[in-house]
Amino acid sequence: WQPQPAPPPSPQPSYPAPPPPAAPAGWQQQQDSWMSGGQRAPAQPNLYEAPGAQAPIMPPTSGSHVRTDLATANANPIMRAASGLLLLLGRLRASLSRGHHAQLMDQVAQAVAQFEVDVRAAGVSPEQTVVAKYALCATADDIVQNLPGDDRHLWTQYSMLARYFGERTGGVRFFSELDRAKANPALNHHLLELFHACLCLGFEGVHRTSQAGAGALQQIRRDVYETIRRVRDKTIEDLSPHWRGQLLGAVKRGLSVPVWSVAVFAGVLLFAVYLALRAFLGDSAEVLAGEMNALHPDTEIGFVRLAPTPPPPAVEPAGSLTQLERIRGALTAEIDGGQIGVEQTSNVIVVRIANLALFESGQANVIPAFEPIAARLAAMLEQEAGFIRVIGHSDNVPIKTVTFPSNFVLSEARAKSVAELLKRGLSDPGRIEVEGKGADKPVASNKTAEGRAQNRRVEIVIPRERPEG
Repeated sequence: WQPQPAPPPSPQPSYPAPPPPAAPAGWQQQQDSWMSGGQRAPAQPNLYEAPGAQAPIMPPTSGSHVRTDLATANANPIMRAASGLLLLLGRLRASLSRGHHAQLMDQVAQAVAQFEVDVRAAGVSPEQTVVAKYALCATADDIVQNLPGDDRHLWTQYSMLARYFGERTGGVRFFSELDRAKANPALNHHLLELFHACLCLGFEGVHRTSQAGAGALQQIRRDVYETIRRVRDKTIEDLSPHWRGQLLGAVKRGLSVPVWSVAVFAGVLLFAVYLALRAFLGDSAEVLAGEMNALHPDTEIGFVRLAPTPPPPAVEPAGSLTQLERIRGALTAEIDGGQIGVEQTSNVIVVRIANLALFESGQANVIPAFEPIAARLAAMLEQEAGFIRVIGHSDNVPIKTVTFPSNFVLSEARAKSVAELLKRGLSDPGRIEVEGKGADKPVASNKTAEGRAQNRRVEIVIPRERPEG
């Protein structure tokens, strides 16, 4: 395979070009006379010549900002020599940051020159050196010309292809040289790896503006990759570097006893010990029981309980009322109206308030008509000692709202509303405790509407007085 001959030189052999604008403030002027102001660019050498032609080497200037120590270990001499420039182009492609194209132009040019020095020192043929240099210059132009910047027009005018090959665009010739290299992949597989790296870095060429360019580039990259795989030596490596086991000498084994047999023997031994101890303790218990019986007489022993003398009945003062009578007397009007009921148990007195006298359906705010009743309840409770427990109850009909996700939450909220009204008439509001029971404590059947209405209630529980004496 031979590289494609370069087109005939233009009628202007020296290819003069005006100098670029002045460098930004603080940027060290490069030693390359082509970048110094007031001089014209030298004639562009035609490096892409017939086979055997020796292209001149441009050494990097002393002011280079390109690192030349980035060469990585690679069996491919072309990729090893181009690693520094490829890393630089990769960072530019990834960052897409604004920069000075004039400064970047000289850095890339020095990197290209250094690549040519390294690749020739590695023994690469002049033909492949020229093609590899062309691919790198075309890739640098394609990437840098599409970076944002105010002076990007400088790169368009003084591109790498224009500097080294006298060309303005490389978007078409790049792919033609790639096809020529693919024609003999066994000889050019090192060069194909460089083409593949340039495509992966983002070289698009003529496909950048075509409608189906992305798909075409993907197919080209895939074809180059498969071509390289077919010609490259395949080394089969083990999944684990140390998969072979350690060789051990023969180990003499003694008498081995199964674990299960040891467990069975231990179980039998423990069971035998258990039986022996049980027989021993049984005999000892019988002897001890006989000795204890000998300590007591044979006659019958009985206990005689003397009936205690009952205390005289408490005589209540004439005209005094019980606690239940006092409470019912204070709430006579509400009891007669069916709004309140008062009951007594062995330990507490329960004042039961019907739900209709308290709340609207599904609400926890007390209706205004209950406020006078709450005032009379508070006056009655002020006269009674001990704790005051306000307990809310509901029926078993489920309720699922944002405010009240369950009957338990609704019953507790209603108990809190009643407790807040009672606290206004108490000298010690801390006596009140609030609790919600939900549908856990019904007083009637929830199968009927009347029973469910009775279960929707609020109870006020106070301790029952104990008679003195």
